[in-house]
Amino acid sequence: MLKHEFVLIFYFYIEVYNIIIYYNNIIILKNKMILILILIFICAIILFANIMKEGFNGKCPNCGYLDNSSCLECKQCGLCTTPAGSKQCIPGGSGGPLFEKDCTDWSYGN
Repeated sequence: MLKHEFVLIFYFYIEVYNIIIYYNNIIILKNKMILILILIFICAIILFANIMKEGFNGKCPNCGYLDNSSCLECKQCGLCTTPAGSKQCIPGGSGGPLFEKDCTDWSYGN
């Protein structure tokens, strides 16, 4: 009987060991997934910050919301000085504003 009990106890220890290894592997996989998600999040932040810094490669989504200095950094925007003397950032290029605007002065680019 002693031999039979020893085999059962040994089998039990092997099963417990396998369960511990299994759960350790799950914990390691969870930790790896968390690290991968953190790295993806950091890369996304860096990429987004880089895009915002470069102004979408010089193309800005909407000229009307830009201040004067940001306006001149965008390829498709320029500063229009109105007869009243106010400056507005509007769509346009080196040839002038895209839409009819009575601009007394047109500034484009740096």
